Amino acid sequence: MIIFNTTTFAKALKNKINKRESALNIGNWAYEVLLCNEEEMNNEFKNILNDLSFMSSGKEFEYSYDELNAIVNKLLKNGNKNEFNKT
Repeated sequence: MIIFNTTTFAKALKNKINKRESALNIGNWAYEVLLCNEEEMNNEFKNILNDLSFMSSGKEFEYSYDELNAIVNKLLKNGNKNEFNKT
């Protein structure tokens, strides 16, 4: 598993969006990223990953691709300011 910061995560998520991966796949992947990297993340980034991980729990938890793109943009904007990284 790759060690993710907000920028690398956002780029990887964008790639999954562009490939139109299913909500189930994105949710399972987000959960795996959370488990493998949570010591390096602040609570806000953990919450985003936790929310994304719920996408694998059912349609009512799924984000649209537009909403996912908005999350990517937020992560890239804030990640560059280190607002999501625990440092």
